[in-house]
Amino acid sequence: MTAERTKGAVPASAGKQSSRTATVIKGASAALASAAVVAASVAFAPQAAPQARVNGIHADLQRAVQLKQLTPEQAARFEERMSRTILGSGEGSGEDESQA
Repeated sequence: MTAERTKGAVPASAGKQSSRTATVIKGASAALASAAVVAASVAFAPQAAPQARVNGIHADLQRAVQLKQLTPEQAARFEERMSRTILGSGEGSGEDESQA
């Protein structure tokens, strides 16, 4: 029986390994396709309105102040800078940038 194995007989596990490999490759392809769909949805999603973005920043900064991650002064300066960047220089609260 040993001679038969060495003369080119295919082990019984060879077919199982190739099907496992195919399954792994299919799974990896599906994961890659899913990642591509998520990336495309993020890239092509419409941006929030500028004022909505500023409102979100304000809420996040208020939480950071409550958690004592920022001082109220730091939050105010950062919010002013972000508002000017998002809304444009003419639509901020009017503070001079040299004061920030």
